[in-house]
Amino acid sequence: MTAEPLVTLTDATKTYSGRKVLREVSLALLPGETVVLTGANGSGKSTLLRALGGLTALTSGSRRVRQPGERRFAVGYAPDHLPKLKLTAREYLGHMAAIGGMEAAGRQERIERLLARMRLPGGIDRLRMHDYSKGMLQKINLLQAMLHGPDLLLLDEPLGGLDREAKQECERVLAELKSQGTTIVLASHEPVWRDDIADRRLAIAEGRIVRDERGGRPASDERPRWRLVQCELPEGAGPTAFAEWDGVLRTRPEEGGRMSYWVRSDRSDALLTALLAAGAAILSVQAGEGETDG
Repeated sequence: MTAEPLVTLTDATKTYSGRKVLREVSLALLPGETVVLTGANGSGKSTLLRALGGLTALTSGSRRVRQPGERRFAVGYAPDHLPKLKLTAREYLGHMAAIGGMEAAGRQERIERLLARMRLPGGIDRLRMHDYSKGMLQKINLLQAMLHGPDLLLLDEPLGGLDREAKQECERVLAELKSQGTTIVLASHEPVWRDDIADRRLAIAEGRIVRDERGGRPASDERPRWRLVQCELPEGAGPTAFAEWDGVLRTRPEEGGRMSYWVRSDRSDALLTALLAAGAAILSVQAGEGETDG
């Protein structure tokens, strides 16, 4: 028997200043599944996350939520960055817990449990958030999204600024949440998430879902191999050109109309052929493996 969707978008459209950022997106999230959402900058990833969480009003279309019994449906949202506030982590998390309606009696215990779960240092209160590194801010960002035990956890670039060890900690925490039945959607340009975490992979381009794949590959210790292709695009080609080409892991616009593409090694020749056929000038091709932090 197929589970009833937790959240369903039907023909969801969002327009900003006359520009359609989401275009008739229909999407259903199942309870307990983890979805990785990829796409170039400006493709609509962040807007789709907010639409799924009911954090932005749709211009047209609808959002439907399956209520979890007697209690209120809870959404946790971590934006792509936190402001550097003049608060300690505990002060900030305490304010966020109060804003979310958490009872004072259990508030501090919940915060301490989450800080320990992320293995943050005991002397964290010696600094204010405006003195934190980007990686430390990302950890606090993730914790505030987890405060209320969300049914739906939405993460916008959760690995940004984290070193390898911290990324592994993040994956460990997300695997625990997944095992507890939390539905997770994360927008990321990271080439690989552990396949025992990601059940489903979506790609978005120009406000539309262009790829929806279910099922993961068996977990492997092999580091992904890729090539970094740097090129000069032909006149008229925008920054999203070839972003959804099969095997493209990540893209980055450069100055002067240039683009960088990280592409799986086994698909790089096909991308190079397509770029040349479109009139692009190939500037360099570099081989690499592991995460595309460059």
